Amino acid sequence: MSMRRILPLLVLALLLAPATAEARGRLGAGISIGKGGVRLSAILGFRTHRHTSCCAVITRPGYWRLEAVTVFQPGHYETIHVPARFETRYDSCGNPFQVLVEPACTRQIWVEGRPVIERQRVWVAPVTEYACGY
Repeated sequence: MSMRRILPLLVLALLLAPATAEARGRLGAGISIGKGGVRLSAILGFRTHRHTSCCAVITRPGYWRLEAVTVFQPGHYETIHVPARFETRYDSCGNPFQVLVEPACTRQIWVEGRPVIERQRVWVAPVTEYACGY
């Protein structure tokens, strides 16, 4: 078989090779020049792996992770307490006394909405892997 026929077949085999975790392939190509002429060789093979007791199991435990989440807090009314206002006055003898100018009251004020950063706990599930890489 000539070089012109083998090279497109080799390229096609390399492109169609599966690269999944369970069926890994072994691909290769080589050219050797010797006394007998030019020799073209190609290796194309696939193998599968079954886990046995020799494959070490690595388990990373699950854990809680804090994530910052931006949440929009809508506007709302707040009730505030306004204390009474007194004024100091003096009588005809010069003695001070206090006079109520404005009584204590409550007022409703509007607080605009704003973005707030909250922290949430998120569970990250445990991961089990095999040391053999499959």
